Amino acid sequence: MKTARVPSAHLRLTTFLVTATLTACARSSVVEVIGDTATDASVDADGDGSPRGEDCDDSREDVSPAVQTDGCDDVDNDCDGATDEDPDLVWFADVDDDGFGDPATIGPAGCSAPTGWVSNAGDCDDGDGTVWPGADDVCDGVDNDCSGTADDDPTHFVQAFLDRDGDGSGDPGTPVLGCGGVRNDDDCDDNNPRAPAWVGPTTGTRMDGSADYPYPGLQIALERSTAACFRVRPGTYVGALNPRGRHAVISSTDGAEATFLVGDGTGPVLTVESGENVQLEGFTLSGGTGKVEVSSWTDGSQTTHYGGGVYIARSTLTLTDIIVRDNVLPRLSQYGERGEHTVYGNGGGIYATSGTLWLRGVTLAHNEAHIAAALYAEYGLVILRGVEARGNRGTYANLALFENDLDVEDLVLNGERPDLDYGGVYLAGGRGTLANLTAVDSFKAVYVAYGTYDVVNGIFADNDVGVQVEEGNVTVRWSDFYANGTDTSFGAAAGSDGNLGVDPGFVRWTRDDTVDDDDFALQASSPLRDAGDPSRVDWTDGSRSDMGARSVRP
Repeated sequence: MKTARVPSAHLRLTTFLVTATLTACARSSVVEVIGDTATDASVDADGDGSPRGEDCDDSREDVSPAVQTDGCDDVDNDCDGATDEDPDLVWFADVDDDGFGDPATIGPAGCSAPTGWVSNAGDCDDGDGTVWPGADDVCDGVDNDCSGTADDDPTHFVQAFLDRDGDGSGDPGTPVLGCGGVRNDDDCDDNNPRAPAWVGPTTGTRMDGSADYPYPGLQIALERSTAACFRVRPGTYVGALNPRGRHAVISSTDGAEATFLVGDGTGPVLTVESGENVQLEGFTLSGGTGKVEVSSWTDGSQTTHYGGGVYIARSTLTLTDIIVRDNVLPRLSQYGERGEHTVYGNGGGIYATSGTLWLRGVTLAHNEAHIAAALYAEYGLVILRGVEARGNRGTYANLALFENDLDVEDLVLNGERPDLDYGGVYLAGGRGTLANLTAVDSFKAVYVAYGTYDVVNGIFADNDVGVQVEEGNVTVRWSDFYANGTDTSFGAAAGSDGNLGVDPGFVRWTRDDTVDDDDFALQASSPLRDAGDPSRVDWTDGSRSDMGARSVRP
C-alpha cells in the first residue's frame, strides 16, 4: 500500500499557522480567526473605541486610554499604569454621627471617607442625631424625617385634647388625634383661661389659682376663684370643705391614695347642703366629727352628730374614687338619769338626706357611729356602683337606708357587725334593686323592715343571717347562700329562683379582724362564674353575669 506524500509548501504553511495560534493563546484567551488568519491589534472586543493593541483591558468598555478620569473603583481606567488617581467621591460632614451629612459642608474628594464624613448629603439638621431622612417623625415639633414638615407621621399621632384658651388644660369634650392639643382633659371651661383653678402645696405669697401659683387649700379656692372646676395636687389638706351653694367639679391629679382631706374637728370633712351639684373625685376623707344639732325638751336634751366624713342635704353629690375612713361619731353617751341628755351619731362615713347621692368606686372603712357607721341615707335617690364597706363599727346597722329610691350594683360588705342589731344593710321603706352584692361575716347581711326590693346575683357567706325580711315585697334570685346561720330567711332557697348553696371560691378571705387584705374576686374555677341571672350581662367581659361584686372600683 502506498502512502500519499504531502507537498512541502503545504506542510510549511500548516506548521506556521499552528505556531501562530499557540503564540496568540499565550497572550490572550480570546482568538479571532478570519479565514485562516488570527489577529490581535486591530480588534476592539469591548467596543470602547480602543483596539486591543492599545487597550489594557479589552473586556471592559470603561477601561481604555481614552478615559479622561480614573475614578474610585480600584481599576486602572485610563491605562496609565496607576489606579484611582482622579477620585470622584465627595464627602459631607456628619457632625451628629447619624449617617447623613450636611449638604452645606463639603469636604475634599477622595476614594475613602475621612473620619466624621459621609457620602450622603441628606441631613436637614446635622446638629441633632434624631433628625435624618427616614427617621420616625414623633410628636416633638421637629421635622425628624427631613420631609419638610414637622410631626407628619400618623403612626406617631397621640390622643390629646383641644386647648382653646391656652391654659394648658384640655377640653374633655374635644379630643384630637395628632400632635396638637394637650395630653390632659382637666378643663371644665375651655373658653376661660382661669379654669380649672389649681390647688396644691405652695410657697410664697402669690396665689392666683394658676398651675404655677396654686391656691394652698380647697376652701380658699372655692371662696376666691370663679372657676367651675378645681384640680388638686397630691398632699394633705386640713380643714372643713363647704361649697356654700356653688356648683363645682373637684378632682385630684393623683387619686385617693395620694390626696387627703382631713377634718379639723369642727364638723364633717365635706358639707353640701345649699342645693348645689358637686362632683368630688380622687380623695381620702378622714378625721370628720359630723354636723352637730342639739334638741331640747322639758325633761332632757339630745345632741346628734350627722355625717362624719360627708354631710349632704337637699343637694346632689357624686363621689368617684373616694375613700371615706376613720371618721368617728359618738356611739351613745348618757349623762345623769336616762332621758336627761344623750349624745349619739348617725352616718359615721356619710349622711345624706333629701338629695341625690351617687357613689362610684367608694370605700367606706373603719368609721364609727351609733346608727349607720358607714352610710345613712333618707328620702332621696341613692346610686351605688362599686362600693365597699369594711370594718365599720356601730351600735345599729352599718348602712341604714330609709325611704330611698335605691340602685345598687357591685357592693361589698365585709365584717359589718354592729354592737346590737341589724348588721350590713338595713332597709326601711323605699324600693330598688341590689345587684351583685357580696356580704361576708356580717350579723344580718340584709335586713328589710319593709319596702320593695329585688336582690339578684348576690353572695351571702358566713353571716349570722343572709337576708331577713320582716315585711314588704322582696325577691331574692340567682344568689348564693353558703355557711350562714340557721335563721337566714333565704338560706334554704338553694335550688329555686336560680339560687345556689356552694362555696363561692373567693381569691382570698379569712374571718378575722383584719379586713383590709381580703379579695372577694372569684377564682377562675369558682362555680359562681357565669352563674348569675342569664338576662344580665357582665360588664367586665360581656358574658353572662357572675354572682357577687365584680369590682369596688369600676
